[in-house]
Amino acid sequence: MRYLFVLFLASSTLIAQPDAQQESLAEHFHAGQRAAAAQRFDEAIHEFQAVLKIDPNLLQARANLGLMYYSKGDYGAAAAQMTQVVRVQPELLPAQLFLGLSDLNVAKPRDAETALRKALKIDPTNGEAELGLLTACVQQAEFAEAETELQKLKQKPPQEETLYAIGQAYLDLGKTLTSRMAQAYPSSAWAHRLAGDLAAERQDWPAAVVSYRAALPSSPQMPGLRDALAQAAQKAGGANEAAAALPTQTAASALDLPEERLTGGIAAFGAMNYDAAARDFENAMEIRQTPEVLYWLIRAYSAEGGECFEKLQQSFPDSGRAHELRGSIYRLQQNFPSALNEFEQALQKRPDDPQLYRSAGEMLVLLDRPRDAEAALKKAAQLSPGSAENEYLLAQVSLRDKDTAGEVAHLKRALALNPALPEVRALLGTAYMHLNQPALAVPQLEKALAIDYHGDLHFQLYKAYRMEGNTAAADKALARSKELRKLSLQSAVSKISPDSGVLAADSADANQ
Repeated sequence: MRYLFVLFLASSTLIAQPDAQQESLAEHFHAGQRAAAAQRFDEAIHEFQAVLKIDPNLLQARANLGLMYYSKGDYGAAAAQMTQVVRVQPELLPAQLFLGLSDLNVAKPRDAETALRKALKIDPTNGEAELGLLTACVQQAEFAEAETELQKLKQKPPQEETLYAIGQAYLDLGKTLTSRMAQAYPSSAWAHRLAGDLAAERQDWPAAVVSYRAALPSSPQMPGLRDALAQAAQKAGGANEAAAALPTQTAASALDLPEERLTGGIAAFGAMNYDAAARDFENAMEIRQTPEVLYWLIRAYSAEGGECFEKLQQSFPDSGRAHELRGSIYRLQQNFPSALNEFEQALQKRPDDPQLYRSAGEMLVLLDRPRDAEAALKKAAQLSPGSAENEYLLAQVSLRDKDTAGEVAHLKRALALNPALPEVRALLGTAYMHLNQPALAVPQLEKALAIDYHGDLHFQLYKAYRMEGNTAAADKALARSKELRKLSLQSAVSKISPDSGVLAADSADANQ
């Protein structure tokens, strides 16, 4: 096993031990090594713990114990051991590396970044540290820092894992920005434009037409919008709408954002120079975040991810990573059947990859195949215990089975593994309301309000406050729920009839 420490019998630590203890220590240490080599991680953990009972200061044993915890997926325990090691020996590469990788897996990207940067100071060419640092930057939405790491990786000779990591990073950055767009600008023309683009990418032309049409009333001069609508309408069979969409198209411009960075980025994007476009859009977003900047940066990241996928396909055709990346692209496009097919093909190449089982399980949940989803997710948990994502997905299986108690159990385990997941808290708060436990529901719902785009969580909170007799808080939550619901309905109705949005939303509000 890589990075497993050996026991040096001449070390000063061992010389200080009595002969009987030294012999017992060496016996346990070597037994731990043998168990580790055979991937019997629980047995190895027991042996290295026995070593540390004899000598708590033996760093080789503590580092190996951390490696065993990491190997079996107990990342919190691994981080605890490696933290003790680096306090004594901060220049030990494996300790810094696996401390950083463990922190990544327990949703502590800032701590992970610190440890991984230290690992790269020790070994500037360490590929695992480079990929881990990129992931830490992506998880923190540090766009400029992530772009810096991506450019470094692009200079390396193409390898399957590197190309996959680059492509996946761009997709994850795009997904983060898409969530930000949905939260900050859910009814903006650029949000509708993005929804149309995603529908077009999965060749759902009627949905693309609906979204592009929704963007027209507030931004009729948006560059490229009428062309996109015309193409989608033609593909959907609407020749009249396709013809009507074309005449008033204007030349591309930066619209209401005068920064040269955005204008230059749009030009670079049009020239298919996506690296330059992304850098310009990142700089524009540092000046001022607008829905237009978010839109263009999402498109640039998506294009860069697509380019990387093409390189992966060319260099490593039919590889497991190629199928996995294609599945991630289909998932981003909401083409769940195709995504599942790709993840299943990837599993044929890498049958022991827990993340692939999780990805397949997620698609099976979305395709309403709970029994198949449960089987895939249990296999993922068997291969790598301690995943908050896995517990969250299993909770959704329980939800479909109407097993609220099981749902709550999975969600509580997910939060114990990663407390910073608002979607988990939203589902847990709603589950507590189904169990008529408002006192437990309130704190969970309150911590999830940042992702309440349509007013549903505020409405659940209103009911919880009312059950607790907190009238003032209930009234406030209901008012906010109505406000969010109105915005959501205006957006939905505008896709059908732009002139009827307010009336329809008001009517729905009155009936809430």
